[in-house]
Amino acid sequence: MRAVVTGAAGALGQAVVQAFTSAGWDVTGLRRQDADLLDFAAVQSALRPLRAIDAVVCCAGGYSEAPVAELEAGDLRRLFDLNVVTALNAIRAALPLMNGRGAIVTVASRAAAAGEAGLAAYTASKSALLRLTEAVAAEHPGIRCNTVLPGMIDTPANRADMPGADTVSWVPPRKIAGVILYLCTDDTVSGASIPV
Repeated sequence: MRAVVTGAAGALGQAVVQAFTSAGWDVTGLRRQDADLLDFAAVQSALRPLRAIDAVVCCAGGYSEAPVAELEAGDLRRLFDLNVVTALNAIRAALPLMNGRGAIVTVASRAAAAGEAGLAAYTASKSALLRLTEAVAAEHPGIRCNTVLPGMIDTPANRADMPGADTVSWVPPRKIAGVILYLCTDDTVSGASIPV
């Protein structure tokens, strides 16, 4: 079984690569130095040698905060690029290599459910990723396509950025990776949004 994981250098991406590798999958991790995920041709070129793909996990993404009064169009475009276009390019490049079967999992956020003060660009981009995932599921019924909706992910970077935060409810990357692995191995779930 072959999986492709974008954002493989990040905390969640590393956990996903580890979970899949431990389960016996061959994993191709795409990091910035491997391919520009904003360049469809570059992603296509990186995946073409694989010949067959059984699962795609889109972990690449970004985060920023700004109130709407200070939000510029470029800020919005940047988060749509990081959270939506990277996934779109990976999915488009992988579809011809999936032969109408397999699984795709995107990583949205619980913030995709509703707008929050100071997070307009982030919530809008994650909401768009959620709708993109649902569209892929509708267009490709043989491919199980789902999204996970984590809360705050417990990473060293998040802990450094929020030193006084209560981390009790934060989600370890390995737990999210376990849910993603399940969604790529179970053959019954598609078009779902799974809170983690």
